[in-house]
Amino acid sequence: MLSQFLAQYLFNKDLLSSEQVLEILEKDKFQRVAPGVVALHKGLLSAEQIERIQKIQIDQDKLFGEVAVNEGLLTEQQVGSILAAREDSNLSVAQAIISRGFMTLAELGKVLKEYRDNNQLSIHESFSKSEFNQICCTDFEEVRELYVEYTELFLEALVKFVDIEGVLVSSTEIKSKGKWLITQRMNGELDLGTGLLLADEVLLKIAQQYSKEAMDEVDQLALDSVAEFLNVVNGLFVVHLSNRNLDVDLQPQKFGRGVIPSGSKRAVINIDTKIGLIQLLIATDGIQ
Repeated sequence: MLSQFLAQYLFNKDLLSSEQVLEILEKDKFQRVAPGVVALHKGLLSAEQIERIQKIQIDQDKLFGEVAVNEGLLTEQQVGSILAAREDSNLSVAQAIISRGFMTLAELGKVLKEYRDNNQLSIHESFSKSEFNQICCTDFEEVRELYVEYTELFLEALVKFVDIEGVLVSSTEIKSKGKWLITQRMNGELDLGTGLLLADEVLLKIAQQYSKEAMDEVDQLALDSVAEFLNVVNGLFVVHLSNRNLDVDLQPQKFGRGVIPSGSKRAVINIDTKIGLIQLLIATDGIQ
């Protein structure tokens, strides 16, 4: 998830648009990262030093690591650590930013330093500093920690089980007309309701990705598939709560079309993805 943490940070700071973030998250998961980008990401070299090495590489037809060692900029051990990290998909965001010309090496180097200095290592921290301040919710401070933890888990599950990357964008008014609302409640020592508000095409894509089944319309199979995905996410959250000695049970999922969602301390969390907008709803007494 490190790539998504960095991508969300860049969006929150208005350094990349949501379209650019989704482009680099979706298309560059497994690309090989250049050693200069790894060194920049690790803070081992500055942009100026990397450009100097690259110029010598071209002039003398030598490897990046060889030039860096000869110039006294890196040790052989540091070069080894850089080469070992080149296929780490967590670094693909930095590489994609350079490959697509969204930033120069110098601009990226400055951003990465700020990112490290601010200790922006999780979605949780990014939300706390910016995006969650815009979420539509009454008395949000009372439930902030719980909602942040659930949202972070949901984003991880979206990648793991549906292979869809997302970036949080500013909350907007809920428009439920023509959309499907799929909900599930958790009851026990803690009461919580979660839901997904989805347009047909988004619901269908999630259903296809999750079930690995071919579908061309929103039918019972599609609805059941998305409902089961929500159930899996909530099951993981129940385990998370049990580790904090909170006993919570899951209730059966429900779904309806054109339903106007309501609930106490309801948060509307907009997740922009390549397949369209996913609206994640959380409330303390369930989503009605």
